[in-house]
Amino acid sequence: MKALVYSSSTGLLEYKADWPSPLSSTTSANARLSDGSGIREYPSSSSKYQAVLKMLRMAICNTDIEITRGYVEGYESILGHEGVGRIVEIVDTVSGERLESHPMLGARVVVEINCPCDDACNAVECVPSTVSASGMSKVYLRNHAPSRTVIGIINRDGLMAEYCKVPLDNCHRVRDDITDAEAAFCEPLAAAYRIVEQALVNPDQRHEKVAVVGDGKLGLLIAHVLGSVGCSVVFFGKHENKMMLVKGVQERVVVSDTNDSAITSYHGSFDVVVEASGHPSGILMSAALCRPLGRVILKSTCAIDTSIDMPAWSAIANDIVVNEKVLIGSRCGPMEKGLELLQQQDTKDLVNAMVDAVFPIEQGLEAFEAASKRGSLKIQMSLDSPTSGDPHPSGS
Repeated sequence: MKALVYSSSTGLLEYKADWPSPLSSTTSANARLSDGSGIREYPSSSSKYQAVLKMLRMAICNTDIEITRGYVEGYESILGHEGVGRIVEIVDTVSGERLESHPMLGARVVVEINCPCDDACNAVECVPSTVSASGMSKVYLRNHAPSRTVIGIINRDGLMAEYCKVPLDNCHRVRDDITDAEAAFCEPLAAAYRIVEQALVNPDQRHEKVAVVGDGKLGLLIAHVLGSVGCSVVFFGKHENKMMLVKGVQERVVVSDTNDSAITSYHGSFDVVVEASGHPSGILMSAALCRPLGRVILKSTCAIDTSIDMPAWSAIANDIVVNEKVLIGSRCGPMEKGLELLQQQDTKDLVNAMVDAVFPIEQGLEAFEAASKRGSLKIQMSLDSPTSGDPHPSGS
């Protein structure tokens, strides 16, 4: 099958036309790689059934780009965790028997990226007692289950292929009024909503001032989600035209760097600052905008790059410690909330405006090149042979 595969050992991202398919009709559960280099193992899962998806639309995330720069050490697999596909096969996890009928066969779905590896991994007993006492066991198991695999990131093939095999429990049905291009935004929308799920903002408190730093793909979605739930958002970014795509924010502030006069004028002004710049230096700007006793929420994940000036920990810690600011990470969110957001017209308008181009998977390397350009928004890939770099993606 066609696939986009990255190897950290060679540092190469490659398009493969003959990668082993997970379809039971074409391969066993363990399939030999086309170059004969080894045996491809499909990870175990706590889900009773495994679903094979025929992919329809996939999107390139900044995490995918960072993986090709060394973010995930030892990565040797298909990339991608944002996309939508149709379930064409369901098999029993234990026996490998193919089901002839199931309510989810033929369903168009998006996929939860975290996969608990087995029943023990998914057991309540593995949840730390302090987490259990806080009522967060479900979220802990969803995002942080021990020995989990993560689609397209940790020890599990991603979605950038003709077919992919995922736990059926991870599949969420997509409504007919959501197009493929829109559905491919479900995972990053869910990640944006995670901030709300964590109760890190208080939309009912109109006096609470919230800043979002970064007008990239995730920053746009975060500003939109926080505005849609009633937060008073001031949006900081480098491109006014991109920030204008988001409706419902209180103010848009164009900045050039951490020494911009706009940052100085807003120094210490915000109760909550969301860092979504996609760059290591973003934490410095975010901390500067946050008031004493405020919260800085980190969304960016970056590969370690010694060729650029990384912020010194002392520069970060001195501000955080002296001013008693709270530094909080925020990761994956609830996919069902992402799908709910995609039913809203303002969300549809935003995500459709964010699609810069759609490439056929055969031109995946060109797609990654386009996605890596400064200022680019969402680049998607399709298996329905769109025109190369088509800026007007088809629907479902």
